[in-house]
Amino acid sequence: MMAKIAIKAESIMNYDQIFESKQFVRSTGNIPHAISHATIQAAIDLKAKAIITATRSGQTARLISCHRPHAPIYAITTDNETVRKLNLLWGVTPFYIKKFIRHTDQMIEYSMSVVKQQKKVQSGDVVVITSGAPAGIAGKTNMLEVNVIK
Repeated sequence: MMAKIAIKAESIMNYDQIFESKQFVRSTGNIPHAISHATIQAAIDLKAKAIITATRSGQTARLISCHRPHAPIYAITTDNETVRKLNLLWGVTPFYIKKFIRHTDQMIEYSMSVVKQQKKVQSGDVVVITSGAPAGIAGKTNMLEVNVIK
């Protein structure tokens, strides 16, 4: 019974509208929070098919998930513990990759290919991507990029 109630309640919520009507709580100097907010706003404005985050700790995926964007969140990580934690978050599908990629541009391309190979996006879809530069340092998300899947 509770599951039916939760499913019904979730189906009538317009999380994009709720997100846009809230005043963003400014965290002075908190770059990951600002990037997460901008990611959600870009996904709403562009009607993005997905949000992709290359993450070591899962922090950015958690920050994005708490606002429940319409776009699914795909978190790419090299850490099995992070995968387990991310499985518990609303709207997040984590993908484990064995190979750590140090260069941010290569990591972005590889992350998009992983999500495409899993048939979560297809050619022509708009995606919003977050990552940290340099890659691989937990808690250092400082980059947002919008791409079209090739």
